[in-house]
Amino acid sequence: AGGGVYSPTATSTQAVAADASRGTLTTFDVTVENDGGVTASFVLKGTVAGGAGYRVSYRNGATDITSAVNAGTYATGPIAPGDSVTITLRVEAKRSAVLGSTVKVDLAARNGAGPFVRDVVRAKVTAT
Repeated sequence: AGGGVYSPTATSTQAVAADASRGTLTTFDVTVENDGGVTASFVLKGTVAGGAGYRVSYRNGATDITSAVNAGTYATGPIAPGDSVTITLRVEAKRSAVLGSTVKVDLAARNGAGPFVRDVVRAKVTAT
């Protein structure tokens, strides 16, 4: 969802939703693509709303990048024009999650070299 759409807030085409049984893990693959004309690095920042009863983490392949994404300091490294990297967003609905509760996770990407174009995608998980 969201390919070719750029917005500083998640639009309906940049948002996905899923139901998750308590005690299970839901994953979302987020593609960070360089649509520009020059090689660029992108800085990622994750924001969680309503996270009680949920555990949110981020991975680049097997590498846990959660702390850096939460701090807004994770950089993708150089991405050539037309190329991309995939970040996996993992949302665990803990057994303690209240039935019907939701967590919303926004993942923002900005071009680290400028112009500072910002793009945001959202994942929403509801405990069932």
